[in-house]
Amino acid sequence: SPDSATSQWFVNLADNSANLGNQNGGFTVFGRIVGNGMTVVDAIAGLTPQNLNPRTGGPFDSTSFIPPVVNNSVTAANLVMITSASIVPSTVDLVAGWNLVGNGTDAAINVATAFADTTQIVTVWKWLAAQSAWSFYAPALAAQGGTVLSDYATSKGYQVLGGVAGGEGFWVNAKQPANVSVSQGQNISVTSVGSTMLQGWNLVSVGEAATPKQFCDAQSGGVTTLWAWDEAGTKWYFYAPSLAGQGGTALTDFATSKGYLDFTASSKTLGNGIGFWVNKP
Repeated sequence: SPDSATSQWFVNLADNSANLGNQNGGFTVFGRIVGNGMTVVDAIAGLTPQNLNPRTGGPFDSTSFIPPVVNNSVTAANLVMITSASIVPSTVDLVAGWNLVGNGTDAAINVATAFADTTQIVTVWKWLAAQSAWSFYAPALAAQGGTVLSDYATSKGYQVLGGVAGGEGFWVNAKQPANVSVSQGQNISVTSVGSTMLQGWNLVSVGEAATPKQFCDAQSGGVTTLWAWDEAGTKWYFYAPSLAGQGGTALTDFATSKGYLDFTASSKTLGNGIGFWVNKP
């Protein structure tokens, strides 16, 4: 019956999207299998289901079953068991040139590990709001060893960038399009990231999909402006709560007059993998 689910979830072996919204009041799709994960699912599906409750039926009436049964006794060895789980890396998608990306989860990114490929990455940058300064990483300098990277950073007034924490945005200058694997943790909400922001400019990210209005409405103390970068068009998306509050086309007209992109017109939202600037009053 509708709304009766309590603990079960299902993996679809084929595309049954046409039925998902209709059967039993509808089902919610909350994830997808990536990489070579279907090889595990297909192996389970290849087992012959068995009715382990032939008299009364019940929860084990269609069980993926691993033979053989020894001495007519079904044991854990006959059942498909989940014995461990691990964090699956996600990817940061980059275009050639400047990318404003973000870590929207609580799993920190080790920059020296994730962005070590000198054939793909030129530099990585993170804004330190508390110091109003930049931290910097260049894999080509790091590869030279010694103090080459730190000496260069110091000469320019930068700090050496070691990691990107959850809820932080950062810039990557890429030589070519690339997909960089990073750890995937629990998503950062639009409300929790607000506790880390300071007065002035903050470079942040969130893990849940949200419009700029939804993000700004969730921040105590308000937001002056919000900016996201369009890598393909090398332009800025712009949002200002004060202009949006005027209603009509005030926000759109201002953005157009300055050559900025409008979030709403482009159906652009915030979310995991997207970094954006927030100016707090």
